[in-house]
Amino acid sequence: MKKLLLVGFIFSVGFATAQSIKLKNKDNSAVVTNTSQSVSGPVTATEINFNIEIENASTSQIVVRAKRLELVSVNGTKNGFCFGFTCNEYTSGSTPIANMPQDSLILAPGAKDGLTKLQHIPQNVQGTATYRGVFWVSGNPTDSAYVDVTFSTWATGIETNKTESNFVEAYPNPAQNTINIAYNSLNPQNTSIAVYNVLGEKVREITKLNKDGVSSVDLSSFEAGVYFYSMIVNNKTVITKKFMVTK
Repeated sequence: MKKLLLVGFIFSVGFATAQSIKLKNKDNSAVVTNTSQSVSGPVTATEINFNIEIENASTSQIVVRAKRLELVSVNGTKNGFCFGFTCNEYTSGSTPIANMPQDSLILAPGAKDGLTKLQHIPQNVQGTATYRGVFWVSGNPTDSAYVDVTFSTWATGIETNKTESNFVEAYPNPAQNTINIAYNSLNPQNTSIAVYNVLGEKVREITKLNKDGVSSVDLSSFEAGVYFYSMIVNNKTVITKKFMVTK
C-alpha cells in the first residue's frame, strides 16, 4: 500500500535558482538537475540504486549539503541515502525528511563527486515509491538543486509465479557496466534468454535460468548502442524488448 507524505510545503523554495550545483545520472551521464527520473527492478532485488554525480558548475569552491525527502512510500519497504562518506537506511514512512548533518562535500570549481545515491530496498514488496534528493550550497540554501526518483518494483520468481504469464525485463536501462535481466517463465526447463545487437547477431545467451528469476550480464565487451533481448520458449521467441548500453 502506498502512502503519500504531506511534505509538499518544503518543496516550493530554493529549486528555481540553482546555479552552482549540477546533477547527473552517474550511470549514463545525463543531466538530471531539477527533473523527475524513474528506475525499476524486481521485488527480489537487495536494493535498487539511482547513482548521482554532483558537479560544481561555478567558478568558486563550494560546500554542498544534502537531505532526502520521502514523497511517496510503500509500506513494508526501506530506503537509503548515501552522501559523502555516509549511508543511512530508513524504514518506509519513519523519516519523511532525512537530513545528512554528518557529511558535506567540498568541491573545487568543476570538481565532481560520484558517491551519492538514492536507494529503494523492496524487501519482496511490490509497489512504487518516490524520493527526492536535495542539494544546496552551505550558507546559501537558495543555490540548490534536486532530483526526484520514482522506483517501481514488480513481482517475479519462477517458483512463486508459475500461474502468471511469461515475463522479461532488463534494468537499469540504459546500462553501462552490467545489466540485470529479470524473468518469469511458465516452462523454465525449456526457456532461454538471448541478447542480440542491431544487426541481429546473438551476442549473449542465458540457458540456465536462476531460481530467483534474475541474471546479470557483463557489458564490458559490449559497444555503446541499442540491443535486443528475447525470451525463447521451446525454440520459439515469445517476448522481445530492447535496452541501451552507454559508455
